[in-house]
Amino acid sequence: MTTTTFLSTQGVISFLITNSQNESILIDPSYEMAQKIVSTIKQKNLILKYVLDTHTHADYFSSRALFKALYPDVKVGLSEFSPTKDNELKLKDNDILEIQDIKLTAWQAHGHTNESMIFVVENEDKITVFSGDTLFIGGTGRSDFQLGDSQLLYASLERILSLPENTVVYPGHNYQGQVKTTIAVEKITNPRFKLVVEGKKAEFVSLMQAHQPVKPELFEESLAWNSI
Repeated sequence: MTTTTFLSTQGVISFLITNSQNESILIDPSYEMAQKIVSTIKQKNLILKYVLDTHTHADYFSSRALFKALYPDVKVGLSEFSPTKDNELKLKDNDILEIQDIKLTAWQAHGHTNESMIFVVENEDKITVFSGDTLFIGGTGRSDFQLGDSQLLYASLERILSLPENTVVYPGHNYQGQVKTTIAVEKITNPRFKLVVEGKKAEFVSLMQAHQPVKPELFEESLAWNSI
């Protein structure tokens, strides 16, 4: 399995997972990176099977509709709780998508939003998690809008802790140019994640409830676009 990352100027990371048969799964495709993703698909003669969004994004524009138009056989998937209208798969907790050599399990990850998901990918003896906006490098997603919930975010992070420490984590955003980490590293270096490791739920919830940054730029516009 290979994972190709596409980091936008906005700090959005899109992912193209490819197996030994050139079949691919595209996760969180930002519109800014769509041309580069299409070029990669063409250059490597990839067969796009699935396009997945970890949640209905409020801080950038998804290009999943573009990929559906370009590749009509592709299946589009988001959480069953997503308000989007092009959600063919309506993914439930523990739903499994498979292409040869790769098994992807969808986990409901309520907390950042009420319909966030993370995708746990198994290939041979390796586990990779695409954490969306649930777990970042050095932080976590916010929980103060889109029906977010700090206590549910804590539970979702606890579930991530059930994975092996050497699990590679690919987050949905990074603003320092880094595209991956591991659970082991985050347990040591991520202040919010450390609260979960240490079982300090009340402290985590209090911290997150007090964390109310400004809404993302183009919040209403991106939500409207991504809900189509």
